[in-house]
Formats: sequence, structure tokens, C-alpha cells
Amino acid sequence: MQKRTTARVVGMLFVIATAAGVLSVALLGPSDHISAPHDLAKIHHQVAAGALMVLVMAAGSP
Repeated sequence: MQKRTTARVVGMLFVIATAAGVLSVALLGPSDHISAPHDLAKIHHQVAAGALMVLVMAAGSP
């Protein structure tokens, strides 16, 4: 691979990882409003999406 192509790929991975990190914070929000397991069950889709964004962030960071 050429150096320029490698730089573009690394740059895009960095942008994707940064965006995923921001989205995970936006989806998960503060955890101080969760006081019981049934509160977590109400927002399980948000938690799953936030966890997915954290995994994307981890995969995209060098």
C-alpha cells in the first residue's frame, strides 16, 4: 500500500473511532440515574447501542 493510502485509512479510522466515542457518551449518558435493575431494563436498547459504539471505538483506535 502506498503511504498516502495508508495515511487516509488511518485518518478515517481515527475519525470513526472519535465519532463512535462521542456517540457512546450521548447514548449512555450519566449512569447516576440508574438505581435499580428495572431502570436498566427500560433502556436496554440504549445500553446495547452504547456498548456497540465503544466496541467500534476500540476497533478503530490504533
